[in-house]
Order: sequence, then structure tokens, then C-alpha cells
Amino acid sequence: AADATGGKVSITAGLASNEDGANGGAIEVTGGATSGPDPTDLGGAVSGGIGFASSANLNPARTGASMFEPVHGSAPDITGRGIANPTAAILSAAMMLDFLGEADAARRITAACVDPATQVEGTVAIGDAIAARV
Repeated sequence: AADATGGKVSITAGLASNEDGANGGAIEVTGGATSGPDPTDLGGAVSGGIGFASSANLNPARTGASMFEPVHGSAPDITGRGIANPTAAILSAAMMLDFLGEADAARRITAACVDPATQVEGTVAIGDAIAARV
């Protein structure tokens, strides 16, 4: 990527997965970028697609809000068609549960989301397939 001056953009992001699998195999962005592409977008792209990437903006001190959301956008081009994949939003909810101390529930949801059998066609069908495996 290039910045406004045509120079290269430096991304300082540490992508790591806990060796013991405590994070469900999720990629964690431990750094940030001052300009250029969002590291969470890059992490999503290298881990299977931005449409499957969950994210969290954490306040570890818990002195303010933390935010959990899928990395992908709103996809207005497919609004109302019932074809959006809800997996990233569901994985974001699992991240929130983990942050709130519900690690077992987060692991069950994550395991259901990564099961290839849940990637069927249609928003409701995907959600139902994931829910059935939780």
C-alpha cells in the first residue's frame, strides 16, 4: 500500500494465535497502524476472508466500553436478499462472551462456527446450522 506521498506504508501488527488454542484459533491483532490498511482487515484476509473475521476493541481495564463486531461492512448490495453470512457477527459475540468470562460458551460457539457443515446457503440456514451445533 502507498500513503498520500507515494511512499510505502508500514503496518505494525503482531498476528498471533495462542499455542494452547485458548482463543479458539482466532487471530489477535496486538499492534496497530498509524496509516494505511486496517490490520484487522489484513488479518481477516489472510485467515480465510474478511467476511469471516470477527473483531474486538477491548478496554482491558474495564473503565469504559469494549466493542465487538464483524470486520466486514454492511453489504448494502445484498440487503434483504437473505444471503449475508452471519458467521463473523456470531464469532464476535463469542469473543464478547470470552471477554465476559464465559469461556466455555465462547468455545462452543467458535467450534460450531468453524465446522464446515455450517457454511450452507442463506443467512437463516447458516445461523440455524451454527445454533444446532452449539
